[in-house]
Amino acid sequence: PVLIPNMGRGGLYKLFADLGFKVGCEVGVQRGRNSWLMLQNIPDLKLYLVEPYKDHPCNRRKWGQRVHDKFRKQAHKRFKNDNVEWLEGFSEQVIGKVPDGSLDFVYIDGEHSYDFFMLDLILWSRKVRKGGIISGHDYEYWKPHQAKVARALNDYTAAYDIKPLYITDKKMHEYKGDDTSSWFLVK
Repeated sequence: PVLIPNMGRGGLYKLFADLGFKVGCEVGVQRGRNSWLMLQNIPDLKLYLVEPYKDHPCNRRKWGQRVHDKFRKQAHKRFKNDNVEWLEGFSEQVIGKVPDGSLDFVYIDGEHSYDFFMLDLILWSRKVRKGGIISGHDYEYWKPHQAKVARALNDYTAAYDIKPLYITDKKMHEYKGDDTSSWFLVK
């Protein structure tokens, strides 16, 4: 991948703004911190927010409903007056609510297992228009669950001969705990 020095997620969203992007989607919202960052950096953004707020029955990692309810409350409180549309459900269940080719960008930060990430990448890439950006979080090899994201993304870009793949500078994080690179490619 091509590293873009001194660019974190905020810089990525400023790039989206400079490109005139107006319609986007974040897959994997959790507390909404990253979605809030998008809305702060991209003027007049319409943002789809995809989050199930429950454990997936096929996933080994279980957060529990109490944790999901806490995250839902935090996220919904953040976006009272913003131009967002909640698609609450598993990615594969809500995908049909967004027309193919209608997004300027998608940012994928959902489940990090190889299969779940690959499914999100395949499904949500179809929703991005030609010339738009497919992006996401956790392009790293040093944490086991994030390594699966990087491995799946490398397999996808190799299978479709997609070049270049860009990654942001992990030193440029916007909030505590955000210590991994984002990635993006142009459709």
